[in-house]
Amino acid sequence: MLSKLIKYEFRSTYKILTVLYVLVLLIAPFGTSGRVFLDKLYNMNIINSDLYDIFVASYIFLYVIILMSANFITIYFLVNRFYKNMTSNEGYLMHTLPVSVHELLLSKIIVSSIWTLIAGIATVSSVIILISGFTGFENIINVISYLFQEIFSFAPISNTIIIIELIIMGIISLPLGIMVFYTSVCIGHTVKKHKLLGSVAGYIGITTAFNILSSLFSPFYFTVFSKMESVSNIYAPITMVFLISILISVSMLIGLYFIMQYILKNHLNLE
Repeated sequence: MLSKLIKYEFRSTYKILTVLYVLVLLIAPFGTSGRVFLDKLYNMNIINSDLYDIFVASYIFLYVIILMSANFITIYFLVNRFYKNMTSNEGYLMHTLPVSVHELLLSKIIVSSIWTLIAGIATVSSVIILISGFTGFENIINVISYLFQEIFSFAPISNTIIIIELIIMGIISLPLGIMVFYTSVCIGHTVKKHKLLGSVAGYIGITTAFNILSSLFSPFYFTVFSKMESVSNIYAPITMVFLISILISVSMLIGLYFIMQYILKNHLNLE
């Protein structure tokens, strides 16, 4: 049944989000083409250097705004869908389906995590396309290749561990980021009135708890780095710090999931 719920989630979300990410990818070559056009105008003395710089700066500003807006829309769309499906009038239908709360939650989290990943890939791809239009794609590949060669030539084993930890942290961050919002919505809908304020309070409480939990390890971090004899020995402390960050994130992930499951099972206040 979980697979059917996941398919249903994808069918219900792919149209809007796919169009959004296609637009994100298309604005990059549009900017590159615009720069070529501006170069021609500049070479023909139709525009001066000041006007040229204004056009370029304006495009970059709008480009950044569009990328930020696309990622914001993704989060808003997914959170709003969770709110409507699970805690508003639609919740009466969702919670009468012959599926468990566990399956409903997992389907939402899995699909949202995948869309968040796709949003990140689309954003990075768009930036690479834009930069390659200015500098050439081969130059970007050469720079990335050079950076990796330098990193692994300095301390290959330590860096491999760090890269693995970073990948794990990235994987964990996908569901964790969206679950913070989902849990806030669940907390807000345990309140009889002012559910929005309750959700905001829940979000502030969750992020504050996460920051407090992270700050508890600050003395440990200071001790570890203070004992470092040289810069060449920095990899062991960084590995330890990343490992602790992973453990904290996993703890938050598990905690948030059980909070959502408990509220949806026992204290859901549907509108």
